[in-house]
Amino acid sequence: MIDLSQYKISSDGRLSGLLREKNIYDFQELSLWLKELPYKRISDTTRLDLVITEECGTCSSKHAFFSAVAIENSIDKFILTVAMYKMNNHNTPGIGDVLLENELEYIPEAHCYIRYGDEVIDVTKPLSIYDAIGEDVIEEKQMSPSEVINSKSDYHKLYINKWKLSQGIRYTEDQLWAIREKCIQNLIHSE
Repeated sequence: MIDLSQYKISSDGRLSGLLREKNIYDFQELSLWLKELPYKRISDTTRLDLVITEECGTCSSKHAFFSAVAIENSIDKFILTVAMYKMNNHNTPGIGDVLLENELEYIPEAHCYIRYGDEVIDVTKPLSIYDAIGEDVIEEKQMSPSEVINSKSDYHKLYINKWKLSQGIRYTEDQLWAIREKCIQNLIHSE
């Protein structure tokens, strides 16, 4: 387990200041706090401060927030990472019916986390999602917080199209995205 308490939140940056107002002074406290926030989209995904004020976030907003705070504090050891993985019923229980009815073994899904050397920090939920999907990661891409906010969805859609073409999948890009969205809705309703 990584000791994140050695990395202090002491910057005069806006996000760091808001965290200190919540008595969060290091990245261990930040990590624990983010894990406990409800999994829910913030109302404006371009404003990472909403993770604090709305007290929620997805894998994208929570990890982009974590990374932005690290940048404010001049910490370069935390690498914001977007991974494409084979989302299936084994690593993501609750989506099996959607895949089965669409005759798909899996569908590529994007997940964000922080790389710290060879370790992964996943603050999406109390239990690491990476622990369940790690063996099914297809590729990883380093991104900045603004890239996650502005282009993760485009990257994901391009990847799905590339996968569709390489696998001879009969669905259109829009149909595959709709299948993926139905999987995500099943996950949200199963929690």
